[in-house]
Amino acid sequence: MIPYSSVRAMIDKLRIKPENPDKQLKALSGGNQQKVVFAKWLMLETPILILDEPTDIEVIFAPEFGGWTEDGGFSLMEDMLAKHPNIDAVFAENDSMALGALKAIQDAGRADEIKIFGFDGQRAALKLISEGTNFIATGLNSPTLIGPMGFNHLMAVIAGAERVNIDTVFPVTVITEENVMQYYDPESVF
Repeated sequence: MIPYSSVRAMIDKLRIKPENPDKQLKALSGGNQQKVVFAKWLMLETPILILDEPTDIEVIFAPEFGGWTEDGGFSLMEDMLAKHPNIDAVFAENDSMALGALKAIQDAGRADEIKIFGFDGQRAALKLISEGTNFIATGLNSPTLIGPMGFNHLMAVIAGAERVNIDTVFPVTVITEENVMQYYDPESVF
């Protein structure tokens, strides 16, 4: 989880000026704070800009949840494409839903028009990023960092620690075509 102070610092660094950023970020869980900052950074790297003045950019949220699955992402994206024909970018909360959205976008013949961003660093997403597809980027959610930290917390509790920090900060690496080969492992389970 990213601490609130780090989220604020990133927003300030990116010169993001939402109407009331404190209220928006405090209402989000830590993981969602990461994703908001990540999405806003990605948007600055694409033709999408977040400005403090009115624009013609419309942000549309899916009315339902994709259940962290490809099937869920596929179904939601089909519905979104039917209802909103001018979509030009998709940010999914995990790579599985992003992969499902990609399939729906391909089936609609719009792969050249819509950029896709995910989160987790899943092998299939990394492969697509390395191939230069419209799956542009993902955020690394590394089990090699999370697993040992979880184990260390467990051992501390077993050893009788009175208090174990439940808020653990892990760095998020943005994986793009430029750095994907540092993370892509074709033999990876995930």
